[in-house]
Amino acid sequence: MVALLPGLVSVLYAQDTPPIRYRNPLVAMSDRYAQPVNIRILPAWKLTEQQMQIAAQPPRLVPDARRIRYAYPEDTEPTAEQVATGAALTPKQRKSMSRARRAAMREAVWRAGIEAEVHNRAHSETLAAQEKQGRYIIIKLGEQKGYFMESDKELRAFKICSGKASTPTPKGHFHVQEKQAEHRSNLYNNANMPFFMRLTLDGVGLHQGPIRKKPSSHGCIRLPHEDARYLFEQCAVGTAVFIVD
Repeated sequence: MVALLPGLVSVLYAQDTPPIRYRNPLVAMSDRYAQPVNIRILPAWKLTEQQMQIAAQPPRLVPDARRIRYAYPEDTEPTAEQVATGAALTPKQRKSMSRARRAAMREAVWRAGIEAEVHNRAHSETLAAQEKQGRYIIIKLGEQKGYFMESDKELRAFKICSGKASTPTPKGHFHVQEKQAEHRSNLYNNANMPFFMRLTLDGVGLHQGPIRKKPSSHGCIRLPHEDARYLFEQCAVGTAVFIVD
């Protein structure tokens, strides 16, 4: 047996450890959506043993040029043989299974996004140290100002308008999850939010909007038009955003 030096063993172990990377919750959710999801067969559906065998069949991958799509047992029309032998799922059973499948997929997709956010929070210090070597944004709520940085160099300072007391802007370490030059709120009267850069799954982001004398948004960070456009052009998805007091 060949003895390895302690230092060499450490190097070998270090090579086997994958580097810590930011996980985009929206990408994690999209990836999970492209995978099949299982459901629990409920007694209320009153499936016979033959129908149980049909319901337990694995999903079939359907050729689709636009996206990955699966056909589940409840999506497939029963064959003449299944109908004749009584193994076919009834329309009511198929509808119940389809409803349960959609609910299970929504839960699985949302959980994938949450798990990505938990990963980012758990490794916040490591990610922050890496990201502060490049370009990032600092939002200072107490000053109602923001700063676009590259390492220790300030590239641009700008005014902001953050969330009011009843809907405060969350503090912490975030990342740009997606960018939409033209975006409208699905919560606040279809409000226009140009140059939107999402920071959280529940809709907080940076975007162009009116700048008031005191915080007055619903939680988002409003920016003047020129600053919003500049940051939108300069920041890639994954750019770190630090929101502090």
